[in-house]
Amino acid sequence: MSKTLKKEFITVDFVRKLSYPDFVGFINQWNTPPGSYTTLSKMATFSKMTKESRILEIGCSTGFSSRELAVLSDCKGMGFDLSKNSIAMANYNKKRYSPDTDISYKVADGYNFRPPEKKFTHIIAGGNLKFFSDPSKMLSRCVEMLTDGGYILASPYYQTRPIPQKFARQMHDTLGIPLNAFLNFYYKETMKLFNKFEIIYEDKNTPVPETEEELRYYCMSVIDRACKIHSINNQKVYDAMYQRLLGIRQLINKSRYYQEYCVLILRYRKSIYPHRYVGLF
Repeated sequence: MSKTLKKEFITVDFVRKLSYPDFVGFINQWNTPPGSYTTLSKMATFSKMTKESRILEIGCSTGFSSRELAVLSDCKGMGFDLSKNSIAMANYNKKRYSPDTDISYKVADGYNFRPPEKKFTHIIAGGNLKFFSDPSKMLSRCVEMLTDGGYILASPYYQTRPIPQKFARQMHDTLGIPLNAFLNFYYKETMKLFNKFEIIYEDKNTPVPETEEELRYYCMSVIDRACKIHSINNQKVYDAMYQRLLGIRQLINKSRYYQEYCVLILRYRKSIYPHRYVGLF
């Protein structure tokens, strides 16, 4: 996305045709992990994140997690995402909301991302690993980029009851989430992805759906800011952006009835990985 995009090109049709990741980037939606600030506070605390830490956020979208962790702990690091729109806004947000943090962002494919020579102490996966085409491969890439004794910070969703096929299809069509991401991802199946790491901390959480009033206030706040960023004063374009975001948030809100999530602090040690010598309970 270019912030110099001429207003005449920002039409209702333009808004509707943006892919989900590019729409998120265009409106500068802060794509938070499950649990938002509370999850980040747990991650920073239980992974002992400090100003000496070097973090990487994979699939960072508009940079919320890495940016706010840097604010919390004064750590340094970077994030990457495939969406140019999202990375443009990640850099905008860093400059506007945390100008004193040492965080940078770049457009990159996770499977081909070339990290700096110095490895990371923490890698933030949030809840997005399952959205990669090959989550196990991406997690293996994370291991390659971690220091010995480093941490992977994850907050995966898992289902607590069957998800109707029609609803799964709707999530797929709206958000671009692979349909197989909705197949049998109960707690134990979800945790299989992480079973080669030491689980230093875990808690399970039940998300509370938002009210319609809360959803609408959130959407209004996001779209009002997006219109200021892009100098949009066309009411039809505003309405198209607002209605699309509201529809997305209503759909995600509905998914809360089928899911819980856990916050995970996973440690990687060369002397142990990929074996497990400690029982789970």
